[in-house]
Amino acid sequence: MRKGQGRYEIAGVGALRLGDRGSESYLSEEPRRELEDWLGARATVTVAEVREHIAGRYGVVYQAKQSDYEVLAAGGRSYPRSAKGNPKRAEAQVVARREEINKTWRRTGTRVSRESGLS
Repeated sequence: MRKGQGRYEIAGVGALRLGDRGSESYLSEEPRRELEDWLGARATVTVAEVREHIAGRYGVVYQAKQSDYEVLAAGGRSYPRSAKGNPKRAEAQVVARREEINKTWRRTGTRVSRESGLS
Protein backbone atom coordinates (compact mmCIF):
# COMPACT_ATOMS: atom_id res chain seq x y z
CA MET A 1 0.00 0.00 0.00
CA ARG A 2 2.77 2.42 0.94
CA LYS A 3 4.61 1.64 -2.28
CA GLY A 4 1.55 2.63 -4.34
CA GLN A 5 0.97 5.72 -2.25
CA GLY A 6 4.55 6.83 -2.82
CA ARG A 7 4.24 6.33 -6.59
CA TYR A 8 0.97 8.28 -6.58
CA GLU A 9 2.51 11.19 -4.70
CA ILE A 10 5.51 11.32 -7.04
CA ALA A 11 3.96 10.66 -10.48
CA GLY A 12 0.19 11.00 -10.02
CA VAL A 13 -2.60 8.70 -11.16
CA GLY A 14 -0.70 7.45 -14.23
CA ALA A 15 1.77 5.67 -11.96
CA LEU A 16 -0.97 3.44 -10.53
CA ARG A 17 -1.55 1.56 -13.79
CA LEU A 18 -0.95 -2.14 -13.70
CA GLY A 19 2.31 -3.27 -15.24
CA ASP A 20 0.77 -6.51 -16.52
CA ARG A 21 -0.02 -6.34 -20.23
CA GLY A 22 -1.54 -9.81 -20.48
CA SER A 23 -0.40 -12.61 -22.74
CA GLU A 24 0.06 -12.51 -26.48
CA SER A 25 -2.74 -13.72 -28.70
CA TYR A 26 -2.54 -17.32 -29.88
CA LEU A 27 -3.57 -16.16 -33.35
CA SER A 28 -1.40 -13.68 -35.22
CA GLU A 29 -2.90 -10.90 -37.35
CA GLU A 30 -3.15 -12.90 -40.59
CA PRO A 31 -5.10 -15.85 -39.10
CA ARG A 32 -7.34 -13.39 -37.24
CA ARG A 33 -8.19 -11.61 -40.50
CA GLU A 34 -8.89 -14.96 -42.18
CA LEU A 35 -11.15 -15.90 -39.27
CA GLU A 36 -13.01 -12.58 -39.49
CA ASP A 37 -13.53 -13.16 -43.22
CA TRP A 38 -14.77 -16.69 -42.53
CA LEU A 39 -17.26 -15.35 -39.96
CA GLY A 40 -18.43 -12.63 -42.35
CA ALA A 41 -19.08 -15.12 -45.14
CA ARG A 42 -21.43 -17.23 -43.01
CA ALA A 43 -25.06 -16.30 -42.42
CA THR A 44 -25.21 -18.05 -39.05
CA VAL A 45 -22.55 -19.52 -36.84
CA THR A 46 -22.50 -21.05 -33.38
CA VAL A 47 -19.79 -20.83 -30.77
CA ALA A 48 -19.17 -24.58 -31.22
CA GLU A 49 -18.60 -24.11 -34.96
CA VAL A 50 -16.14 -21.29 -34.28
CA ARG A 51 -14.26 -23.46 -31.77
CA GLU A 52 -14.09 -26.38 -34.21
CA HIS A 53 -12.91 -24.14 -37.04
CA ILE A 54 -10.15 -22.56 -34.94
CA ALA A 55 -8.99 -25.92 -33.58
CA GLY A 56 -9.03 -27.62 -36.98
CA ARG A 57 -7.52 -24.85 -39.05
CA TYR A 58 -5.10 -23.19 -36.64
CA GLY A 59 -4.57 -25.83 -33.93
CA VAL A 60 -5.62 -23.43 -31.17
CA VAL A 61 -8.03 -24.42 -28.42
CA TYR A 62 -9.06 -21.62 -26.09
CA GLN A 63 -9.66 -22.59 -22.48
CA ALA A 64 -11.82 -19.59 -21.63
CA LYS A 65 -15.17 -18.94 -23.32
CA GLN A 66 -14.35 -15.24 -23.25
CA SER A 67 -11.79 -15.83 -26.01
CA ASP A 68 -14.50 -17.32 -28.22
CA TYR A 69 -16.73 -14.33 -27.58
CA GLU A 70 -13.87 -11.96 -28.46
CA VAL A 71 -13.35 -13.81 -31.75
CA LEU A 72 -17.07 -13.48 -32.51
CA ALA A 73 -16.95 -9.77 -31.66
CA ALA A 74 -13.97 -9.27 -33.98
CA GLY A 75 -16.03 -10.83 -36.76
CA GLY A 76 -18.93 -8.45 -36.13
CA ARG A 77 -21.03 -10.92 -34.16
CA SER A 78 -21.93 -11.37 -30.53
CA TYR A 79 -22.66 -14.55 -28.62
CA PRO A 80 -26.44 -14.21 -28.28
CA ARG A 81 -26.82 -12.91 -31.83
CA SER A 82 -24.53 -15.42 -33.51
CA ALA A 83 -27.55 -17.39 -34.80
CA LYS A 84 -30.54 -16.20 -36.82
CA GLY A 85 -33.22 -14.29 -34.98
CA ASN A 86 -35.85 -17.03 -34.91
CA PRO A 87 -35.19 -20.11 -37.02
CA LYS A 88 -38.66 -21.52 -36.21
CA ARG A 89 -40.51 -18.42 -37.41
CA ALA A 90 -43.49 -19.24 -39.58
CA GLU A 91 -43.92 -16.35 -42.01
CA ALA A 92 -47.61 -17.15 -42.66
CA GLN A 93 -48.41 -16.91 -38.94
CA VAL A 94 -46.54 -13.63 -38.62
CA VAL A 95 -48.44 -12.08 -41.54
CA ALA A 96 -51.79 -13.31 -40.18
CA ARG A 97 -51.03 -11.89 -36.73
CA ARG A 98 -50.00 -8.52 -38.19
CA GLU A 99 -53.25 -8.31 -40.13
CA GLU A 100 -55.24 -9.18 -37.01
CA ILE A 101 -53.45 -6.47 -35.04
CA ASN A 102 -54.02 -3.90 -37.79
CA LYS A 103 -57.76 -4.69 -37.95
CA THR A 104 -58.11 -4.42 -34.18
CA TRP A 105 -56.12 -1.20 -34.11
CA ARG A 106 -58.22 0.38 -36.85
CA ARG A 107 -61.45 -0.47 -35.04
CA THR A 108 -60.11 0.84 -31.75
CA GLY A 109 -58.74 4.01 -33.37
CA THR A 110 -62.06 4.72 -35.09
CA ARG A 111 -64.08 4.20 -31.92
CA VAL A 112 -61.88 6.52 -29.89
CA SER A 113 -62.01 9.31 -32.47
CA ARG A 114 -65.84 9.12 -32.75
CA GLU A 115 -66.31 9.22 -28.99
CA SER A 116 -64.09 12.27 -28.65
CA GLY A 117 -65.94 14.09 -31.44
CA LEU A 118 -62.79 14.66 -33.45
CA SER A 119 -63.74 12.62 -36.54
